[in-house]
Amino acid sequence: MQEYRNGNILEYIDRVGASYLQRTRWLLHVATALQYLHGADIIHGNVHVNNILISDDGGARLADAAIYTTIIRHFVPSDILWKIRFPDSLSCKSAEEILAEESRPTPTLYRDIFALAVTIWTVYKGKEPFQMYDQTPQTVQQVGSYGHRNLGAVEGMSDGLWRLLSIVMKQETAPENAPSLGDIISELRELVN
Repeated sequence: MQEYRNGNILEYIDRVGASYLQRTRWLLHVATALQYLHGADIIHGNVHVNNILISDDGGARLADAAIYTTIIRHFVPSDILWKIRFPDSLSCKSAEEILAEESRPTPTLYRDIFALAVTIWTVYKGKEPFQMYDQTPQTVQQVGSYGHRNLGAVEGMSDGLWRLLSIVMKQETAPENAPSLGDIISELRELVN
């Protein structure tokens, strides 16, 4: 089993740095990995910078596919669920997911795409969107009140990529009308080529 001594993508960028082109290459690799999972009817359920590891050869690897959601849905007793409902990946959850009345929101393809959009924004920005709040009730309130709508374009990101991500993050479009994972991958490919 390979060790990932470089840590996650954000830690690596903070420690070593990475050009926007390199970040785009990594994100393209992650997006195509997510597309592969979706093609196999697997929903990741917890796409976030903590689950993108940088290998010893400098490649990006999407980790922990379906692990968080499987544990939450099947192994955590309801009486303690409230203590762990909001993981480190809270900033990548949609308001719909945060505000869901059900204690165990069902993972969906669209929620993976939403999380990927926020993750892409985070990697370009080099920091979490709601970092100032940590994982406190204030963060839950910020994210749950559609705080993603207030995120702006980030340096190094193309106008085309920002247009796609902003449509997803505004959460005003029905999932079937929002940009698809294929749309995001096409834009990332264009930027790499």
